Amino acid sequence: MAEPKACSSRSGNLTTTGFKRRRAEFQDLIYQNLRRVGSNSSDTGTIVPSGAQVGLGVRTAAIYRINEQGNLQQTANTLDMAIQGENMYLQTAASGQPVTGNPATPGFGKVMQGFIETSNVNVVSEITNLITAQRAYEMNSRVITTSDDMLNTLTNLR
Repeated sequence: MAEPKACSSRSGNLTTTGFKRRRAEFQDLIYQNLRRVGSNSSDTGTIVPSGAQVGLGVRTAAIYRINEQGNLQQTANTLDMAIQGENMYLQTAASGQPVTGNPATPGFGKVMQGFIETSNVNVVSEITNLITAQRAYEMNSRVITTSDDMLNTLTNLR
């Protein structure tokens, strides 16, 4: 997982040859206005200078593949092949026209016989990001619990 807005892969794909990690992007769901800007906040006519909104959560907006190259690992098999440097193989509507050139020249990959490309998932950074996201979730959960407790106390004072 990368950043609070990110996730990468299942642990089983960490050792999958050529696996490309993925990142999920999230977007806010609709906000509800509790108080609009400029509305009265009391019977005395005090005006609210800024509004109050409550969000309804998030949803997955997109999941995209991160096409960074994984490490190359040498094998004993002469039939194993890896391309060092080009990570896009097919022309798509988003990629535009292909750029052609000779292998192993600057800007172009080269075929490596007897190598395979490992997964591009970095275990240390993924675990670090997971811990960061977990701590952020726990802190947000505590804020909600504290807010509920405060509202409960306020309700019981009346």
